[in-house]
Amino acid sequence: AGGRVGAAVRMVDDPALLERRLGWLTDLQELLAAPIRQRFAYADRVTRGKEKAALLPEMIQTWLAYWRDVLLVASGAQSPLTNLDCAAHIRGLAGRMSLETAHARTADLERALARLDANVNARLLVEVLLLDWPRIE
Repeated sequence: AGGRVGAAVRMVDDPALLERRLGWLTDLQELLAAPIRQRFAYADRVTRGKEKAALLPEMIQTWLAYWRDVLLVASGAQSPLTNLDCAAHIRGLAGRMSLETAHARTADLERALARLDANVNARLLVEVLLLDWPRIE
């Protein structure tokens, strides 16, 4: 829940929230190994329709927490991770990229959240995010 008590309570009360979070984190991990074509298809899928588009801020926030964990590990910080259930993957990913790359992905996601508030084209926003992610197999 990223230190947010209210979010933690909602996740306990509604298992679908936890399933959605896990799905987005699984997607993130799979997208890192995916070719451009698959990344574009994913961007289309998560932005098609009002219901899915309404979940974009939550999805990006989930990804942001994950990339912040990667940034913490890449920097050598001893801070506890937010996504403990993904710690092994986070550590592996952080070991395969530079601190600058981890920082750039985190900054991209922070800007994406701000841009969603500014009513940008959601599909284009997700496509650009995914294009900038490194390809790690």
